[in-house]
Formats: sequence, C-alpha cells, structure tokens
Amino acid sequence: MKKKNDVMTSPFECLNLLHSITKCVLFLYSIVFCMTGLCKTYTDTSFQHQYVNQFKTWSEAQEYCRSVHNDLVTVENMVAMGSLLKTVDPQYKGKVWIGLVRGTRKQVHWSLWENTQPITYTNWLAGEPNGGEGVCGAKCYNGQWCDLYCSDLAWFICFDENQGKNIVVYTQMSWNQAQLYCRQHYTDLASIPNSNVETEINNLIGGNLGQFIWTGLFLDSWEWSNSSKMSSFRNWKKAPTSYGNCAAVDVNNGSLWDNLSCELNLPFIYTSFQHQYVNQFKTWSEAQEYCRSVHNDLVTVENMVAMGSLLKTVDPQYKGKVWIGLVRGARKQWHWSLWENTQPITYTNWVPGEPSGGEDVCGAKCYNGQWCDLYCSTLAWFICFDGE
Repeated sequence: MKKKNDVMTSPFECLNLLHSITKCVLFLYSIVFCMTGLCKTYTDTSFQHQYVNQFKTWSEAQEYCRSVHNDLVTVENMVAMGSLLKTVDPQYKGKVWIGLVRGTRKQVHWSLWENTQPITYTNWLAGEPNGGEGVCGAKCYNGQWCDLYCSDLAWFICFDENQGKNIVVYTQMSWNQAQLYCRQHYTDLASIPNSNVETEINNLIGGNLGQFIWTGLFLDSWEWSNSSKMSSFRNWKKAPTSYGNCAAVDVNNGSLWDNLSCELNLPFIYTSFQHQYVNQFKTWSEAQEYCRSVHNDLVTVENMVAMGSLLKTVDPQYKGKVWIGLVRGARKQWHWSLWENTQPITYTNWVPGEPSGGEDVCGAKCYNGQWCDLYCSTLAWFICFDGE
C-alpha cells in the first residue's frame, strides 16, 4: 500500500499532480538543491528553520522563501535566535539575511514583549516622543518617559525573569550596550506594561528618579517580512544607521544584527511551518487533495502539544469548524489521512457526545479546539501538515 505522505517524491508524480507546473518545478529544485548539502534544517514541533547556503539579495531571498517554502525567518526571542543559528554552516563566518526590513511607519516597542498585542500603557512627558530614527526610551523627569538617541549614555534597568524582579544598573551605557548586558546577565531590559510596574520601578530608583535611565522602550519602523508573525525582538549590534534597509545576523559576532544594503548577496534562513492553515472552504476530500498536492497531507493530531501548536495557526477571528485529517474508514474505525494503515487512533479529543455517528462523516476541529464529526461534504476551512 502506498504511503499517504509519499507526495511529490518523483518528477512523474509531481507532474501528475493537479496544481501549477511552476510550483512543481520549484519543489523539484528545492529537493535537488538540499540534496547537494547547500541547505540545513532545524525542526521544532510546529516549524522548521532552514539555512540556504546560496548568496542572494534580500528581495531574491524573500522571493525564494515565499515561492518554495513560507517566508524569511521571524525572530521572536533569544531562544529562537539560538535555534536558527544551529542551522548555519559552522564553516561560514559571514552574515545571513533574516526577515527584518525597514518600513515606513514608526512604532513603539518593548525589548522584552512576549505579548503580540499593541502597547496600551504609556507615560510620556508632554511633547514626547519627539525623535526621529535611532531613538530609545528612558525614564526622565519625575519618572516620566522621554526619547533619547540610542547612542547616548545612561544608567539602565534590567529584568530578571528567574527572580521575577527588576534591577537598576548604575553604569552608563548606550541603549544597545545596556540591552546586551541585560540579556547576558539577566533576561532583558525592563518593560513597563502598566502603572503597577511603573510604581515598583520608581520605588526602586528612589532618589535617582530625575536621572536619565534606560528602559526597554524603543521606536523604530522595522517590520518582518511575514506580516502575520508579530515580533518586537531586536538584537542590533548598535543602533541602525540610516543607510541599509535590511537586517542580517553577524554569525561571527555573537549573533548580533547589522542593517545592510538590501542589494548585498548573502545566504539566508527561512521558516517553514509544520501546520498550514488554509482559509478556503472545501469538502474534506477536496481539502485532502489540496494538502497532498501543495503541502503533505491534512494535519494529524497526536497529542495535546500538537493540538496547541496547530490552534495557533487558525485566524482568531474565525469561529467556525476546521477540517483535520481524521476520517472514518470502511470498518467504522477512525484513522488519520496521513498514516499508511488504518489502525485505530490512540489520542482523541472529542467534544462530549461525539463522534455522533452516521455515514460519510469526517473529523473537524470544533469548540475550544475539541473534535466533532461532520458530513464529509460540508464546506469548511482546513489545516495542512507541511513537515516530514
């Protein structure tokens, strides 16, 4: 019996699939390219980073990633920074493109901000922020905020996640130097998400409340190529200059970032997500056919960790049902589309009272991420699996 996930494994199979020849050629190119040893992969439960050792401009790298895979990599924190560096050829000591590019709209960010929601609490002095490019946030007069050039020297406040507290460092550094110091010795520069944290920090500063003291606040117009992935994480070597609109990791300098001319030719890293959410209404069979031709297959859910990661892919505005790879076979037993045999599944997450039975039913994600059965002819959005 042919494996369900044996998709596009030969030129003949590829050409027989019912989707574009362009996609087919790009797929075959990527397979041959990786077989030459010119790319290297790091895999997580929900995504994989892949380093491509081919020199391209930033735009060419973006086009390659979007056509064959997903997009240039978005970096969300230091842990992610470490995982993507594992993919880089250890013999290579240069710079590598990531997905950060200079935009046109300046926004306020915190250096440490795991929440993807916009910043709602601020405490700016009247007339602030008033800077242009290369400005960072500090506590100034009466503990309120102002912007300074990131190259200015000031004391700073670090946050230590292990101890759950903020620490004032009475050594003058630039904002980027302070950020690096905090990340090396603690967690990051301090964030002030609400008035309670503001009061705690003011009490910590005490009699020095009128001094300029760096926080984790910064203003920039940089944005990620993958606009669906929000991240305020930055790891600049120094404040970006006005020249150079694309970001690259300096592999030979502690993984710090530089802003460079986008026309330079560098290797690059892309992110390919294991779970691909498709907001097109299809029957279960149509969704299966689509996933097998464009990705791998409809998604398999083997445990709660996998369930959690695939739920992150679904548009939070969509409240309907979503097809997964669950199907009931001829023996009335449920199995996964991706598995090569029809053995019964072991992990289940049914809504109470489900499956409700009937003929010609397939599995879907329904309420609170739990499963229900629907007629396979029902039209719903769906999730594909794009891993190995």
